Amino acid sequence: MRKEIQTATLPSGGHLLFLVLSALGVGVACIVNFSIRWVPWCNMSEQPFAQASLHTALVVLTVFCVALVASNMIRPRDLWRVAALCGVFFLGIPTLMFFRDYLVANLLVVLSMYNVMRIQDHPGEEKAKVFFASFFVVLAGWFVPAAVAFMAVVYVGVLVFSPSDIRTWLIPLAGVAASYILLVTYEVVWLGGDSFFPELSSRLFAMPYTEKVFKADGFYFYLVCLLLAWGWAYAKYWRFAWGETIPRKKRFFVISAMGLTALAIAALLLRYKYLVVFFAVPFSVVIARFFAVATASQRTAMRWYLVAVAGLGLLFFK
Repeated sequence: MRKEIQTATLPSGGHLLFLVLSALGVGVACIVNFSIRWVPWCNMSEQPFAQASLHTALVVLTVFCVALVASNMIRPRDLWRVAALCGVFFLGIPTLMFFRDYLVANLLVVLSMYNVMRIQDHPGEEKAKVFFASFFVVLAGWFVPAAVAFMAVVYVGVLVFSPSDIRTWLIPLAGVAASYILLVTYEVVWLGGDSFFPELSSRLFAMPYTEKVFKADGFYFYLVCLLLAWGWAYAKYWRFAWGETIPRKKRFFVISAMGLTALAIAALLLRYKYLVVFFAVPFSVVIARFFAVATASQRTAMRWYLVAVAGLGLLFFK
């Protein structure tokens, strides 16, 4: 059974091509977004074209990786839907993609969650998955300190997938240590520091400020619209999840932990609105599962609702 899960869940061939095309489609939408807001973007960027290209690449890579996070929950032929929904999330609050610290931190969290979701996929590799999951979370904390809260999700993954091995519970500490060693190396080699307890640079460890040029007018309106869609999908998925197999129930529990962690971060740190970027994974995965279990009329209603939110956000969000 486990071998079947390994070979059947990763996209390949036409499914992989369709997923890549979906991610590139999100990239085109990012280019449109930057073109609509080009003047304010130039006011906050010293190299607007190069940085816009970098941010677009970060969004496209994030969208692709979010689909891989769900690859052992959703059939390969439907993974393009996860990528598209992640794009809807970014377009619903389109100024998310203007702040590189948040994009990099979110991508690292997504890589961490990919490892968490695959702890049980390959026998003998559980500890490596846990190590990299914790390593990427702490690395994300270099850019946005609030990201370290996802260490709780790493331990949820250990609890769900490998609770009996006490050594697995200690592995995240090794990931933290590895990130610290990398930090000290960066501080000493690149910044000229001389201490094993460096004074952390303000750029890496100060929470990014987002109110530079974009004042986030309409932020809460579009955020509430996205959360309403997620809440409806989650309620539907909650009822369906209890009838699934035990491995999928475990993954549903981990996705729920991701969503609760992202909501807690955003609610406790209201000053930093764009922390909602960490909601990209649970938003995309839960709504993708909704499309798999909902009726035709429910899917149609959700589809047009999300298209409306993304379209209005892209054109009118300030």
